Amino acid sequence: MTAGAGKPDGYRVLALAGVAGLVLGVVLAIAGATGVVPDVDGSVLMIVGLAFAAMGTGLVIWARNKMSQTSGSGGDRN
Repeated sequence: MTAGAGKPDGYRVLALAGVAGLVLGVVLAIAGATGVVPDVDGSVLMIVGLAFAAMGTGLVIWARNKMSQTSGSGGDRN
């Protein structure tokens, strides 16, 4: 493996962190939509939740792309 390529395990952890961010974002958005938290404006909570969900989705897609790139490389191709 070259110095520039990361280990697939590190990208797997980033993908799991992205899934956690996605779940947290969806929970925040639902909490904002239903008004579960009375002291916080629901629209702000929904916007923050949707931003978390979007960032989590992007992180999952990026990490899975990197995992497929590192697992597909068959070593030194010189």
